[in-house]
Amino acid sequence: MLIINFSNGLNMGEVMKNSALRFQYVEHPFSMLIAAVLMTIVNKKVKTNPTISLGVVIMGLIAVGLFAFAFPWARVFGA
Repeated sequence: MLIINFSNGLNMGEVMKNSALRFQYVEHPFSMLIAAVLMTIVNKKVKTNPTISLGVVIMGLIAVGLFAFAFPWARVFGA
């Protein structure tokens, strides 16, 4: 239901063929959601443990990488 309202009834086959629409309606929301969940997990682990493990650091780097990938740079810089 949320996807239908979010995509305004777009044909998902056509959305997946068009790279700009695919980024806006598929890649951006899901990448940001996954990155936010990872950062929440990292935040909890950093607050509860006195030492930071390599796994937590890698998880944080993956989350930052997903944020950087999913950010609409072309809209910001007008490319």
